[in-house]
Amino acid sequence: MDIAIHDAIWEYPDKTSVGPIDLTVEDGEFVVLTGPSGCGKTTVTRMINGIIPHLLEGRLEGEVQLNGADTISMKTYDITSTVASVFQNPKTQFFTTNTTAEILFPAENLGMGINEMKARLDAVVNRFGIGHLMDRSIFALSGGQKQLICLAACCITDVPCVVLDEPTSNLDIDTIERIGAILAELKQAGKTIVVSEHRLDWLSSLADRVIVMRDGQVERAFVGDEFKSLSSVQLHDMGLRGADPPVPRISARSEDERGGLVIEELDCGYGKKPLLHIRDLMFLRGKVTAVVGGNGQGKTTLGKALCGLVKPIRLKVTMDGSPVRRRWQRDSCYMILQDVNAQLFTSSVEKEILLSNGACDPQEYLAVVGLENKHEEHPLSLSGGERQRLAIAAALAAKRDVLVADEPTSGMDYLNMRRVAAAMRRYADAGRIVVLITHDRELIEACADEIVVVEDGEVHQT
Repeated sequence: MDIAIHDAIWEYPDKTSVGPIDLTVEDGEFVVLTGPSGCGKTTVTRMINGIIPHLLEGRLEGEVQLNGADTISMKTYDITSTVASVFQNPKTQFFTTNTTAEILFPAENLGMGINEMKARLDAVVNRFGIGHLMDRSIFALSGGQKQLICLAACCITDVPCVVLDEPTSNLDIDTIERIGAILAELKQAGKTIVVSEHRLDWLSSLADRVIVMRDGQVERAFVGDEFKSLSSVQLHDMGLRGADPPVPRISARSEDERGGLVIEELDCGYGKKPLLHIRDLMFLRGKVTAVVGGNGQGKTTLGKALCGLVKPIRLKVTMDGSPVRRRWQRDSCYMILQDVNAQLFTSSVEKEILLSNGACDPQEYLAVVGLENKHEEHPLSLSGGERQRLAIAAALAAKRDVLVADEPTSGMDYLNMRRVAAAMRRYADAGRIVVLITHDRELIEACADEIVVVEDGEVHQT
């Protein structure tokens, strides 16, 4: 399927605009959109899948064409029969509460027969290796597992074009490799694929072209081989993530380092099924500890247990050698959630900081994350990466003893990832405890002192 965008400008209701954009994607081409957070990548994906102008308020100028047909005049049914989408936040595209029903929904919506739907379901479940996730509640899944369900639903209809917005932001390394293999199959089958992404290492061998956007426009374009020849240093100079996955270097713990938060016993789960069994796990003051592991292994549950946000089966925790109670956890711990939309409450960016600390200067914390010029904007008008940075700024302003951040850089470009890494480093250097639940190897390399691996409900500390 051919995509043609000519002099397209999208103006949001608050009068901010993206464009003009000129971009063509040929039938069967694999194109990657990248660039700083807020540069317009998501807006381009919304132009292609018809969300702009059919489902969002605003004004579109210029032309967006799919196989020569203008999307303004196309019916949304015709667009969804042509383009399948995976959004940046999986929650925003769920229609059901059951994983199997969710994958089947796009096929059912297009009027497929029941036998064909069953055959397609079996095929996509086998392709993704997600049999263990079938017939489960959407709400019981991890963030990465939710993304897998969205990807599977995207592939079940066999449409000619697939558009993905940050599809790997919450996925572990093994799952990213699996998704890369699936997209390689789709490319081989002649699908037109557009991926908006910050993490570029897994895409370098797939992309026919890489489009770099900045300030709402196309800044540069690279053909696949040209892009693969760029070093990580060259990519960093453009504000992009490196193409080569880094290897974190972790310092050894000295024998006299004992102050901090110690989980002596933790058994935790949902319902009657225990998920975590942890004994003698220490998070040191003045250190940044990265918590890593596969999707659905219990990393987020561990973070919530540290902050008193889930009720454990058994919990014994000490801080600097003294036992702590759940009230202390609520007063002294702060968690940045994986879905930051769930913790943005006010009508402006500045008020969001003041909600955490009414006595602070909001601009001080907004400057740390590069949002000082957005202080009057509504939090939900920000891009996904900007919302993450706002949640981080609010957490820093709260000045709690323990800061737990769940995938804090999942939708973030290189420069802002470095900003966040530096902020976490300074926060820990002030004698506090920082716990980063993350798949982001560049973030780990930039600021982590220790790594905790969560696997099958147990932990290994390095």
